Amino acid sequence: LTQFWLNGSSVKELPASVGSLSYLKDLSVGNCCSISSLPVSIEGLASMVKLQLDGTSITDLPDQIGALKSLKKLEMRNCECLRSLPESIGNMLTLTTLIIENAAITELPESV
Repeated sequence: LTQFWLNGSSVKELPASVGSLSYLKDLSVGNCCSISSLPVSIEGLASMVKLQLDGTSITDLPDQIGALKSLKKLEMRNCECLRSLPESIGNMLTLTTLIIENAAITELPESV
């Protein structure tokens, strides 16, 4: 599985087993309003290139997101509950596009 799109579904959370999808390149949970967190197992998604979290209720990203060494694009539009980004986001050396719009973030980590 290389693409996994759940856009607009009523899924409440991603299962921890999502971290075992080692070939996954594109995960999109846009407008899944009930999703409020990502599993720490996300660190297993070593091939992930694009992560789209638009319109979710995520409040914080797990530190393990910094382990996504192939991630190029992280989209978080209309994540009104998003309060902060982890320091580990600075470890994402391949990240070329970070989109944060309409979030509750008041400051960025020093690593950015």
